[in-house]
Amino acid sequence: MCFFSGLRRRPRGCRAPSVKIVLIDFHTHTAASDGGLSPRDLVALARERNLAMLAITDHDTVAG
Repeated sequence: MCFFSGLRRRPRGCRAPSVKIVLIDFHTHTAASDGGLSPRDLVALARERNLAMLAITDHDTVAG
């Protein structure tokens, strides 16, 4: 079994033929905290990478 962030590339060898991979990332940050993307751009990237679930976990703000 392997775990990795859905916004990063999948590590080589991280897929067994009988396993369905669902991409999730429950720890992301926007430019309102220490990330580099706006909330809109972060969600667009998550959709582009086919993430099933996403959580924004900005530090000390709910601006994202």
